[in-house]
Amino acid sequence: MATVGSASRVVAAKGQPIIVDQSLTKVATGPITPGYLVSYTSSGIALNGTANKQVGRTFALERTEMNKSIDDAYATGDQAAVGFFWPGQWVTAVIPSGTNVAVGDYLTPDAYGRLVAASSNPAIARAVEAVNNTNGNGNCLTASNGTGTDARIMVELV
Repeated sequence: MATVGSASRVVAAKGQPIIVDQSLTKVATGPITPGYLVSYTSSGIALNGTANKQVGRTFALERTEMNKSIDDAYATGDQAAVGFFWPGQWVTAVIPSGTNVAVGDYLTPDAYGRLVAASSNPAIARAVEAVNNTNGNGNCLTASNGTGTDARIMVELV
C-alpha cells in the first residue's frame, strides 16, 4: 500500500482495481498521465470531459511491467492501462492549480480528468490528505492537458 502524501508512487493506493485486459485496452487519444480520471470514447481512452457529474471511477494507471511509473505520461497512440475502482478504495488522483483541499473535502470531476471541490455537485471522492495547490506548488506534476501545474492528492472513492 502506498503512503499518504507526496511519497505516494502508485495510482491504486489501497484496494485492487479491475484492470482492463490488455487485449481490450484502447489507445490514448492525447497525452494522459497516470492518476487522471479517464473515460472510453469511440477512438480510445481520453481524459474525462464531463464536469460536475457522477462518472465512472476509472483512472489511468502506471505501466510497471514496462518500467513506466506514475510520472510517465502516455503519448497519443500509446496503449493506456486503465483501472476501474470501487467505493472505499484509495487512489492517487489529481487536482488543478488554484485548488486548496482539506482532509475530508468531497471532490467531483472537472472537464480535464482532475478532481475539484464538490460543493453541491455529486462527489466521487473524499480527500484523505490536505493539499494546497493554490499557487501550483503542491505535489506538482506537469498537467496532461496543458492548463497549468496540477498536483497529486490521495483520495478515497465514494
